[in-house]
Amino acid sequence: MDIISKIGKTITNKTQDVVQGTKDLVEVARINSLIAEERRKIEGLYSQLGKSYYEQSLSGAADFAALNDLCREITDANQRIAEYNEQILQIKGVRQCPFCGAEVNSGAAFCSACGKNVSGQAEAQQASDQKAKFCPGCGSELAEGSVFCSNCGQKVE
Repeated sequence: MDIISKIGKTITNKTQDVVQGTKDLVEVARINSLIAEERRKIEGLYSQLGKSYYEQSLSGAADFAALNDLCREITDANQRIAEYNEQILQIKGVRQCPFCGAEVNSGAAFCSACGKNVSGQAEAQQASDQKAKFCPGCGSELAEGSVFCSNCGQKVE
């Protein structure tokens, strides 16, 4: 009876693992669908931005506020994509190496792709400081130490 009980528990545990794995796959697929939707939105915003800029340049009346609004929408959509990608990493039980971007198991101390220590806070902070920064107004990449965006002129912090 003890062996049958153990077999039953093993089957139950494996079934629960399969069910959880299926739920995780469905959730990842749903999030990937949201990411695709945000990317389509960004493409539409880029098109709208270009058309608006073109029309304004023909008329000679530049309305940078309207252009900045479109740029903010693009930046917001990119932020949502980053958040969705983070959710996917959490579901998978991994995190992104701050040095090379590879997926690393959450409990790992070293990245299997670049070999760097991913458990140290100082190194993680140094790597995040080295990541590119973007203008909150237009989304352009900022040069290191920039106080103003070289693309739209907005002051950055």
